[in-house]
Amino acid sequence: MKKMTKILTAVLTAGMTALTAIPFNVYAVEKNSSIVLLGDGVFTGAELPEGERSCAEILDSMTDAEIHNFASDSATTADVLAQLDDSAVQSALSGADVIIVSAGMHDIFDPYIETAKEQLAKFESDYNWHLENITELFYMRPEDLGIDSDMVDALATEYTNPLARAARQNRNSAAENLENIGQKLSAYPNAKVIYVNCFNIMDTLGNISELSAKRQDSYNVVKRPVSSCLNSDKVNVNGAIRNNATNYGSIIIDTFSGFEGMAYEYSCLPILTPNLSSAGHEWIALEILSAIGEDENSKVSETLKVGDANCDGNIDAADAAKLLVHSANNGGGGVGYFGSYAQKIGNITAIGKTSSEGDTDIIDATDAALILQYAALQGSGQNADFAELVKQAG
Repeated sequence: MKKMTKILTAVLTAGMTALTAIPFNVYAVEKNSSIVLLGDGVFTGAELPEGERSCAEILDSMTDAEIHNFASDSATTADVLAQLDDSAVQSALSGADVIIVSAGMHDIFDPYIETAKEQLAKFESDYNWHLENITELFYMRPEDLGIDSDMVDALATEYTNPLARAARQNRNSAAENLENIGQKLSAYPNAKVIYVNCFNIMDTLGNISELSAKRQDSYNVVKRPVSSCLNSDKVNVNGAIRNNATNYGSIIIDTFSGFEGMAYEYSCLPILTPNLSSAGHEWIALEILSAIGEDENSKVSETLKVGDANCDGNIDAADAAKLLVHSANNGGGGVGYFGSYAQKIGNITAIGKTSSEGDTDIIDATDAALILQYAALQGSGQNADFAELVKQAG
């Protein structure tokens, strides 16, 4: 899908000149306000290709707040808990208006990924066949592996049982750490605390191709314990985050539900990693901004910029490309690309309409066409007004 985005962008931008940016101030935060970021690669952009922006960079570009980023690529809940005793972190927290925590993914998935590497090495030693990652056992065809289908089914079971055990390794300690984090952050009552919960990187592997019944069973052997570790109805990582929200009034950015069925869009699948794609960073950043902006006690005031689908401050062909990718995925029966808030940015033709007038919840090629029309006008030297263009098209 990312490759498709790049191709569409290249096609759409060919022959177009750079566009003049519309004055950009999606979220006006008081200049003396402060956002503190604690946690993992969500705020560092771990494994992002050069030129793509992390959640933290998007937040920085879309607010006037001072960002204090204490995140590190592979931080666990224990790392964040320890940071709360650091004097520099405490100083930043004491003046924070918003505190955002992303932790738990590495607690659950680091042992899981390490076990997967061990299993890959064992597979190569036992059968003299190299796999790039453990997920290939689920979605590669037997003929591609050079092994008959019964053998692949048997291997999927043999090599996934240890993964299931690894997924459970840190769930209790991570939950305890998160509850302690919640208790310590309650010492800063003037700050709104937001948690980014954990998504299941195994959630969509079964959708990559048709699996045999045995391989589907093996896949479920791995998926179920991971889901159990993240199900917020139980004592685990997301359950602890839910308890913090209940006990201290924190906000949850629910990637577990938001990425469900779409983890291949938002993470780095098929490689097993808890790190995000650029789409995942954008989704989380926009949901955070929405959560802040909708808080009546927040210092943030919202002025939505419809059309800027990639959050770079401009409305141009790159935004149209993203809407077309979303539309193609929806047309193919998918659930689309955008999160609940980003959908407002992309659904251009819904502006000013009621539900009875139609097209109030669909991003499609019509929305992309309006962006391209605007881009063409700007490219020809005309000082086009995007809002007026949308109004005329309505």
